[in-house]
Amino acid sequence: MTAEEALAFARKHVDTWNTHDLDAIMALYSQSIVLESPLAGAIAGGPTVRGQASVRDYFERGLKKYPELKFELVDTFLGHSSITLLFHGAGRKLVAEVLFLDSESKIERVFAHYRVEHSGA
Repeated sequence: MTAEEALAFARKHVDTWNTHDLDAIMALYSQSIVLESPLAGAIAGGPTVRGQASVRDYFERGLKKYPELKFELVDTFLGHSSITLLFHGAGRKLVAEVLFLDSESKIERVFAHYRVEHSGA
């Protein structure tokens, strides 16, 4: 993936999520998607969600819980076999998602990371 392709992918990802169109969102992900997220524990009952049906259910519940959800892309990072998106997500929390893509540029693995608030020191 080139830098230009990474930026286009990042914009498409965020724009698609901001439509809240679950079918369009799911089209970004492979059938064998595996998602790991601390937020999944609160919504899906565990930090790892596997497969299109389970991920779709997780996303559907998340969109209902956060009806005003709007992603705001902050930055994009390109790795050898992954792309990382830094964005403001639910509750304007800063989120970094490491996305691994398959040969069809579908997301097959996600590692979501949420910013840890630092108390003064």
